[in-house]
Amino acid sequence: MFVATVMALLCHVGVAADQYRLEWKLREGETFYAVTDLKMTQNMEIMGNPVEQTVKARAVIRFRIKSVTSKETVAEMTYLLQKFEGEGVPLPDLGKELEKFTFIATLDKDYNVTKLEGYEKFLEALAQGDPMMANFMRLVLPEPAVRQSIGQTFAVVPNRPISIGDNYERKDKMVLGPLGTAETLMEYKLDKVDDQKAYLSIKGSLKLTPGKGEAAGLPFKISDIKLKSEKFNGQMIFDMQAGRLAETRAQLTLNMSMAVDVGGQKLELQMQQKMDSVTRITNNNPLKD
Repeated sequence: MFVATVMALLCHVGVAADQYRLEWKLREGETFYAVTDLKMTQNMEIMGNPVEQTVKARAVIRFRIKSVTSKETVAEMTYLLQKFEGEGVPLPDLGKELEKFTFIATLDKDYNVTKLEGYEKFLEALAQGDPMMANFMRLVLPEPAVRQSIGQTFAVVPNRPISIGDNYERKDKMVLGPLGTAETLMEYKLDKVDDQKAYLSIKGSLKLTPGKGEAAGLPFKISDIKLKSEKFNGQMIFDMQAGRLAETRAQLTLNMSMAVDVGGQKLELQMQQKMDSVTRITNNNPLKD
């Protein structure tokens, strides 16, 4: 649910002329905006009954860099807009709850999130005042997972200079409470550099190692969960002159199946989910300009 930003510059010392060092260069006091448009199509089968759902979402997040030192960076991220439109199955209206919501993340020199402010209020916004839902969200989306997700936004760069045609990869594990552990492998390739812009292609894979499927306080148990990514591709355009991402696109197709036991009744669910997203970064507030 969060935007990726990177910075690609020619290294000044110790890097060959045909190599590029992709690295962050956040500036204290700067403000920029991320606009994400998402379309998600879900084809589900619940106890043999087909259900189709299409969701369109737009998010506008303002990034403010509050401070930058040699040891850490503090970034403020505020949801200015979160809009959902759905066809098929009714959607909870989370947009108004999330608008004006702010995370404040402290990142170390490697852009790992060491401190996160706003997590509890984030859960309250998602749960819309439902204590049981808040407990569920806390279990399947624990604070370390949220911190890690934000850190991944800042960690899509290699730790070495690369040339056009070079590949690099990143592996991550994220614990999702009773659902299990999600493992991702992302492979990046620098395709070309043109007019101060770096173009990268992305391929990924995702798998889930199931957990116990139950936790104290939940009135149901999840079992037989399987998750597989059929397609996981993306593209990034990085504006080296501006020092951050210009645009990123992602295409993801997932197949999932699970069983949910509620009060002794077992419900079986199968689902294919297709997602297409585009994120663009701008200096101007898109809601005003």
